[in-house]
Amino acid sequence: MMPAQPNAAPNPQQRTPQQVFEMTKRLLALGDEHDAAQHAALLKSHFPDQTPIVGVHGLAMAAVGAHELAVDDLARCAEESIKALDEGEAENPNRPRIADQAIRMLTQLARSREAMGQPAEADAAIERALALDPEAPEPVRARIEILADRAEISAAQSFLNEANDLGLEELPAALAAAAIALAKPDAPHDECHVLAQRLRALTDRVGLDASTQKLALRRAAALFDRAGESDEAFRAATRAANFTRGNYDAAAHARATNA
Repeated sequence: MMPAQPNAAPNPQQRTPQQVFEMTKRLLALGDEHDAAQHAALLKSHFPDQTPIVGVHGLAMAAVGAHELAVDDLARCAEESIKALDEGEAENPNRPRIADQAIRMLTQLARSREAMGQPAEADAAIERALALDPEAPEPVRARIEILADRAEISAAQSFLNEANDLGLEELPAALAAAAIALAKPDAPHDECHVLAQRLRALTDRVGLDASTQKLALRRAAALFDRAGESDEAFRAATRAANFTRGNYDAAAHARATNA
């Protein structure tokens, strides 16, 4: 629950903290990271002790690459979420939501630590996320992509194979496979082409948030480029650019992205 505003005459033009909080989360989902970061910074300046605000601030800072400003908030939100799980009742209907929040914070914490050149800390965060749910798609994908970025191709592929055997969802699996292919210095053109086509097809599904679509299309563009298909790479990159400034409409995304 967000804190109430001080008693004052209502201003129809002024958003409540709850409205700003919801808008910040929506902007992140829309891929409008810079506006989200501005809203998150404003919220945290007024409510620095509110765990949901601390968490969304960490996510927003990470989204704009300010990992040094993100890691403490992500870690704090993760710890408080895990504490709530440890101390809460097993029958609490909010447990799945709290667990999802902890997993999301730990996963982004791992990515941020890796970006800061702290691989041991990144591995520790991923292991904690997977301990909460070994089959959660986001930490599974993050672990594979981190291994690929380190050029540990065999380890990344092995973990992806295990995840696929356990039923990893199709889009996280495709994104992870694309990361592995792009990390190979000599990935075959046919492999890149097939993966790019697969990612592009997956982005035509209604219901994906814009930030995920943008990532998938950018990765497809890179794969098409590696396959020597410059026209297809340009088309995928152009579609990704359509999501840059919050012009995403989930109900009509197929029309928007294929324009």
